[in-house]
Amino acid sequence: MDLSSIAADALRLVLALALPALVASFALRVVLSLFAVATQGQDASVSFVPRLLAVALVLFLGREFLGTELVQFTASIFHHISLVQR
Repeated sequence: MDLSSIAADALRLVLALALPALVASFALRVVLSLFAVATQGQDASVSFVPRLLAVALVLFLGREFLGTELVQFTASIFHHISLVQR
């Protein structure tokens, strides 16, 4: 495994770990923006607090997947480092 494939795997992992939280934040932003336009409310905290809670909830619910993927990737990196030292 060369450096470019490790970097590509790292980028895929970052995307896989961040995407659920980003999608939740974006979806809630769209819904709250539509609500703000309908009610003519423009308070920034009305949009920020629910999005923060949604991202926290997604990260909490996905903690097992996120942790497993990070541990597996880290173990893979350490395994490849040990092969290079030989």
